[in-house]
Amino acid sequence: MISTTETGHAKNLATFKTIVNFCQGYGAAYNPATEQIKLDNLLIQLAAAEQAHTDCIKKQTTFNNATDERMKHFAELGAKATRIMNAILASG
Repeated sequence: MISTTETGHAKNLATFKTIVNFCQGYGAAYNPATEQIKLDNLLIQLAAAEQAHTDCIKKQTTFNNATDERMKHFAELGAKATRIMNAILASG
């Protein structure tokens, strides 16, 4: 059976955004003692995570394009290499 559960960075980012929105909904009542989870710091972390995710997608696309290009070049090499090896073996 095929899994329909979403996973990965995009899902984690969406969940984090939901948590930040939930905290914003509390307004002034949301005042944690820990500095790391105060709303300003959460918003900074959210912006950094979104930027990192965007950069990751761009780099993955560049990598995939380069990989596809190499695969095209090596696909042509397979038949030629076989013919060359057979010619070398036939000539002794």
